[in-house]
Amino acid sequence: MHTIFFPREVTVALNNRVDGFLHDARRWIAGALRGQASSHEEQERRRLASDVTELEILATHLPFDTANLRPQTRAVAALQDSFAMLLPLIATVEDRMRALMAVDALPENLQALARDVGDFIDKPAITDEETDALRARCAATAPHIDFSGPQATWQSLLTINAALRMADLVETWRDSLMLAAYMRDPVGPPPKINELVRARARRPLHSDPGLALLSATALFIAVFGCCVFWIGTSWTAGAAAATFAAVFSSFFASLDDPAPAIERFLFWVIAAFPIALFYQFAVLPAIDGYAMLILAFAPFYLVLGYMQADAVQYTRAVPLILGVTGALTLQDTYNPDFTSFVNSFIGIVLGVVASLWATQVFRSVGAAWSAQRILKRGWRDLADLADGRRRDDRLDWTSLMLDRVGLITPRLALAQHPEQFPATDALADLRAGYNLIVLRDAAATRQLPEMKRVLELIAEAYRKRIAGAPDAFGPGLLQALDDTIAALARVPAEQRDIQVPASLVGLRRALYPNATEFLA
Repeated sequence: MHTIFFPREVTVALNNRVDGFLHDARRWIAGALRGQASSHEEQERRRLASDVTELEILATHLPFDTANLRPQTRAVAALQDSFAMLLPLIATVEDRMRALMAVDALPENLQALARDVGDFIDKPAITDEETDALRARCAATAPHIDFSGPQATWQSLLTINAALRMADLVETWRDSLMLAAYMRDPVGPPPKINELVRARARRPLHSDPGLALLSATALFIAVFGCCVFWIGTSWTAGAAAATFAAVFSSFFASLDDPAPAIERFLFWVIAAFPIALFYQFAVLPAIDGYAMLILAFAPFYLVLGYMQADAVQYTRAVPLILGVTGALTLQDTYNPDFTSFVNSFIGIVLGVVASLWATQVFRSVGAAWSAQRILKRGWRDLADLADGRRRDDRLDWTSLMLDRVGLITPRLALAQHPEQFPATDALADLRAGYNLIVLRDAAATRQLPEMKRVLELIAEAYRKRIAGAPDAFGPGLLQALDDTIAALARVPAEQRDIQVPASLVGLRRALYPNATEFLA
């Protein structure tokens, strides 16, 4: 029906969302390169993280879109991954620029590079040659580590980290613009597009088997209770109770507390009774044949069917449709049995009530509890990354953590004390994991006991944090990080990988953002 009447193309909505993301990202990058935060920084970051996940939701409708020229689902997925990589890079550049400004140690060549990167980001279209040239400038701006003293070492490390992440930002931004342009005009893609689309793997998302088990338990109890009552009383309409208990226990299983939503649905299911009564005993006796049946039901189902596509009207339209349809139980012959009709409707209502009771007992949790659970799941994954139990690559980890940021964001609006669960914690965890992956791989090939020791301490600290320890990240871990950085001076120059000290700096800034003095 929505294809025929007032159609809205998914492709248009998708392109608008992409344009909005690029606009907001440009504004954030401009502030990050200056080391300045906007007045709505927290809100903007949450929205950008949510947009990455929402692109995937919109893309699921592309195969059914009516647009003449629609993008490939795989291209949207590749763009989503590119956007996902942008966010931690922007946050990292912003943090390093602020850290250098805080100690009044921002080099002039890095300031000039930041201005050029800003000009590059502002361009509506860029070439591979421009990208390669600017990346080469970023690499040339990264100085050698100065181990002559603690202050010199820390400043050179921050500069290296900022320059390298700017290089990554430049390349990822180029890929994002290229993929966004391909979405609008998917005819004749350049070779680079094919490479990006082919390299794209399935995006990992957050899952919670424990919460899923609670939802399944609530559903089982609701259905089992209805079946016991049905069999024990030999109630002829008991099947309706069991059926609707299963339906309504499943409808809202993804919510933290489904009970309020089920209560609203229960109200509108009851409101469906007079409508069903009117059709059953006033309309149906007066018609004959299939064509008249269709005409009689057209006003109700066309109006309610259109309403259910509206997010605001959905909670009214769907229970009305289910209530009327379930109560009528249309058959090939008309049965004007009032007792059977009322009995059937009572079964529907009892099924909804059973799902409500079971949900309240076994499944209702608070938004704050759910947000804390998501954060703890991220901490557990970080501990597993540090001790080698997880083998995620950077893209998988970024996608997973951005999905968690998107899940935490709406829960903050419902929590009584949202300041206890800031979404930036999840972004800091994202950056920590991003750097842990580099160190984990480096530790496997380098004979540096300090590096292995720091990974052990990080895993231990995150497990303490899960347990609720107030001082999980104590001074011992900070000292171990600085000792590991100092130990890199023993590595021969030809064997040094600049990404290793850069990742150590990233970890130090993610775990100890207020530590400005180098302790080694």
